[in-house]
Amino acid sequence: MELLQVIKSLSNQTRLNILTWLKDPFAYFPEEELADYKSSLGICVSDIAKKAEMSIPTVSVYLKNMSAAGVLEATRKDQ
Repeated sequence: MELLQVIKSLSNQTRLNILTWLKDPFAYFPEEELADYKSSLGICVSDIAKKAEMSIPTVSVYLKNMSAAGVLEATRKDQ
């Protein structure tokens, strides 16, 4: 994990918000979105995009960059 890459990945308020939301999903996401929640899988990108009021592709890029920086671990289930 390179410090500059970490700083760049978090240099946006929305990305900082996403990290906060993922740290404690039960405090930030509606109960119905967490019905199938497993900590090993995390939160679906579509739920994060809805909360951030952004498109899924944009949020996916944010998550990819944060994962590449080692700030979070991405998992994939199905599509």
